[in-house]
Amino acid sequence: MSFSFEELQWLQSSTDADAAIAQGSELELSQRSVVADTATLRKAWGDNARAVGELVEARRIAAAKLPGELAAGWWTDKDAAQQSTPLAVARFRARHLASLGVEVARDVTCSVGTELVALQEARLTCTGSDIDPVRVAMARKNCPDIEVRVADALESWEGEPGVHPVILADPARRNSSGRIHRLEDMQPPVGALVVAYPGHELMVKLAPGVDFAELEDWAGQVDVISVDGQAKEACALTAGLVSPEARDNEGLARRAVVIRASGQDESVDIVASWEPELAEEDVAARAGQPGRYIMEPDAAIIRAGLVRHFAAREGLWLVDPNLAYVTGNHIPAGMRAFEVLDTVPVKQLRKALQQRGVGKLEILVRGADINPDQLRAKLKLKGKGEATVVIARLGERNSTPRGGGLSSGVVAYICRAVAPEKH
Repeated sequence: MSFSFEELQWLQSSTDADAAIAQGSELELSQRSVVADTATLRKAWGDNARAVGELVEARRIAAAKLPGELAAGWWTDKDAAQQSTPLAVARFRARHLASLGVEVARDVTCSVGTELVALQEARLTCTGSDIDPVRVAMARKNCPDIEVRVADALESWEGEPGVHPVILADPARRNSSGRIHRLEDMQPPVGALVVAYPGHELMVKLAPGVDFAELEDWAGQVDVISVDGQAKEACALTAGLVSPEARDNEGLARRAVVIRASGQDESVDIVASWEPELAEEDVAARAGQPGRYIMEPDAAIIRAGLVRHFAAREGLWLVDPNLAYVTGNHIPAGMRAFEVLDTVPVKQLRKALQQRGVGKLEILVRGADINPDQLRAKLKLKGKGEATVVIARLGERNSTPRGGGLSSGVVAYICRAVAPEKH
């Protein structure tokens, strides 16, 4: 729940607010303790107790997305903090604009200002707007040197004559009924955004599982972005913002942007659909018997449909053309891998695990109608060893046997988990 204007004004201007926030920061404010903690705050700060707890909890959420020193003084409510883009993602996007020579940008759904911080860091002239006046008030505190105003995202406001800023938008993808899947049901509708800004280039943030076919009428490129293995969002870019290397390619260009954040260090790996040295056909043709290791690519690579590109770039191949597992005899940096110890039909899995003395089992399933928890209970393992079993359906359900290996169907790879190497 956001703040009322009265609550926010008290938090930002009362001489008692700093002491209240400091007291709230010392409380656990967990699901278990929130009733007692709120009572403690209410005893000290009366009707302002709820707002103090909201701000403290929101800043704790923001700390996972912002540097510590920024999160500590960040003005946000819990909903805004949960919905906000991680700063590492916003910085990547801002650097992309700067690399194209973009000088002016406007975030028309700026909320409390995360994207504005990144745009300013990249030395772009930027402005922001949001339909929620309370969030605009917080954005003004977070970004004191940037013009932020209350406005509907579809409301085009005058700037410097002849200047057409890049428009950044993040349509709401949830309502009271839950997640919104259709682009035209988002707020504002994506089609309406495109129509509202003729002559402007657009960057529109979307869910990472967006149907790319819905973007082809107006977008030239889509970036699917992950942070530490979790797909965070997709970002659709109009033609003028397409990466220079992709401009001669037909159709919608795709990038998987894999961001690894560790403390103050960030690394970015990009797998792109236009990389010329990749031979997807060769990767598909080699699909079949596993190498020494089986690996699952980063979520952004899978969502972007670039598993074969990634495999070709890394000298790997596919376990099966229809699955997102890759395999090979080396492990690319940063990937979790599973060293293959044995391959058996699922019906022989219990016996094979018993022979290895396995009692603790991780089960991963792709393409097969198997419930890991039900299978684990059925196996009734009692050993002291540990293993990972990767279960996959190879080939079509009624296809002919594979040459040189097990018949097509559901097979189990008994593996040893290998921790990812650091970059």
